[in-house]
Amino acid sequence: MEGSGPTVVFDIGEHTTKVGYAAEEGPRAVFRSVIGNSKGNFDNRTYYGDDYKGRNDDLILKNIIEKGDVKCLGLVSDLLNYAIYTNLSIDTEGTSILFTGRPFDDTNGLEDF
Repeated sequence: MEGSGPTVVFDIGEHTTKVGYAAEEGPRAVFRSVIGNSKGNFDNRTYYGDDYKGRNDDLILKNIIEKGDVKCLGLVSDLLNYAIYTNLSIDTEGTSILFTGRPFDDTNGLEDF
């Protein structure tokens, strides 16, 4: 069913993720396509996008895209939630979502998403 609200465009690349509205000239947010988890037990936080900066020494960083392929749909879902609720601060009710991809590529892993 087509949404009645805005269309959100996601361009999840190997290095950066860009997210914004289809009707706008450029993305609203651009951030690294990584998720970081603490190495130690003292901090069980998960860091998304650029939130990990300044903490490289005590985080395990996971790339979401590697050599053009999605590594884990769970990580993509986590990053999308971060983008929607933290960067765009929108209610997804009635919102359409469009994913960009490599031309002529049906194996990038998002077809199951």
